[in-house]
Amino acid sequence: MKDESEKQNESFDTTDDVQKNPNTQSGELDKVDDSEEKDLSVDESKELDAQAEELTEMSDLDRELRAAEGIEQMRTAEQKAEIINKIRSPEPEGSGKKFILVVAILALLLLTAIGVAGFFYMQQSSATSKANALQAELDTSSQELASLKAKQKAEAEKLAADEAKTAETSKVKYVTISELGVRYKVTDANKALVYGYATKSADTNIDSVAFSTTELARVVKKEGSVDTYPCGLVGGIASPEITRYKKDVMVNGVMASKVGKKIGDAYYVYAQPQSLCSDTLRDAQTARNTAVKAVFDSLEVIPANS
Repeated sequence: MKDESEKQNESFDTTDDVQKNPNTQSGELDKVDDSEEKDLSVDESKELDAQAEELTEMSDLDRELRAAEGIEQMRTAEQKAEIINKIRSPEPEGSGKKFILVVAILALLLLTAIGVAGFFYMQQSSATSKANALQAELDTSSQELASLKAKQKAEAEKLAADEAKTAETSKVKYVTISELGVRYKVTDANKALVYGYATKSADTNIDSVAFSTTELARVVKKEGSVDTYPCGLVGGIASPEITRYKKDVMVNGVMASKVGKKIGDAYYVYAQPQSLCSDTLRDAQTARNTAVKAVFDSLEVIPANS
């Protein structure tokens, strides 16, 4: 009993000492905790070193299996599959940045290509527009040149025709019957003709010319002791005549405009002989009459400048 009471007293004393000097007890407790923590840190370090050494010695397959064992505690199969996929196909470090850089470079190249294509398109479009404008000007110039050539050709042809006409006119010879105000071209058929002016009345509105040839004019006809020349320029029944009527009057019951033709301001009528002027040279008389009729058909007004 004495021993137990003594022990209780000692414990009470100890409690009193602790209460009187709490720092002393806490210090002792801190020392105990520190020592325990030190021991625990050493143990953990050793355990981590052992695990690191073990992981170093493990193969890649073992690491994957170890990681897979930890995955079993996940909630869903999708999460497990995703983690396994990441373990087996880990993303290389910096792959996201590299991908963004590649995309940026490709975008820059694309924009550059579009810009270059647009530039060349504009250049091509400008060149095409200029070429079309030049072609239009060339076509217009070609048309104008063709028109000028056609006009020049027409003028040259007209000039050539005028010159040919002038040359032809200079070669052509005319017989001018100034008494009647007309003329006719000289031909092989009528070049032997001669004419003489005659009147049939005192009417100044009517006059005529008779035709013959030098051959027929020399034909002699004996009338008693007198020689006559019936095929000469006597007119009338034996010689062809061209009569001018300055007014449209009656000629043998018909208007002059009906039996003849109008040349200028007058009317001209051809009259063929009613009989032969001689029994000889019949063919010569027929040729003469035909030639005079052709002269009548070709009569024209004497030009003012001739």
